[in-house]
Amino acid sequence: SSLHLDIRFYDQNQVWQWAYLQNWLYVFKVPYGDKLLMHTWSLAVEEQFYLFWPALIVGLLSIRRFVGFGTSLAIITVSGAVLCIWFTGVDQPAAFYLLRFRVFQFAVGALLIPLMSSLQNRSANLPDLAPNLAFWAGLSCILISVTTLGGETVFPGYAVLLPTIGAALVLLSGALPGQLHAPARALMQNRFSIWLGR
Repeated sequence: SSLHLDIRFYDQNQVWQWAYLQNWLYVFKVPYGDKLLMHTWSLAVEEQFYLFWPALIVGLLSIRRFVGFGTSLAIITVSGAVLCIWFTGVDQPAAFYLLRFRVFQFAVGALLIPLMSSLQNRSANLPDLAPNLAFWAGLSCILISVTTLGGETVFPGYAVLLPTIGAALVLLSGALPGQLHAPARALMQNRFSIWLGR
């Protein structure tokens, strides 16, 4: 019966989930949104990233005499985004679920660290409105993503850039020298936001 098949798949799904390989199950076994435990596939991608990324960082640091650390991260980020966008047209489920096509989104966050350091060293050249502008531009990208991306959107593809850049700008705004204006501060530094972040 279909119920028996669902229960069998649920058990198999749990095994893949415990191994943090559930994203591979969905690439080869089922379409998105059809089965139980669907929401946990992204945890598999995160855990794979946490295993892979430290080794990559050590490798990048070992070659920083030849290629700067920030430059290496920028190359990984840009080439990863290009690969993700291109492969979405080749095999959309693989581009959606597999780490190799989504790692650039993690790399964007890592790239913010040397970028923030560079901007803080040049704080005298930054306009006072820079943190506020970065915050509102990032929040706008996120809100546009929430309101316009839907079931018909080919994702990740180019569409993945909007929420990724938006999140990066919001994070960047909090680290830029200077003060956020009152509305941005109210959204980012109220007790609930701080509690939620912790």
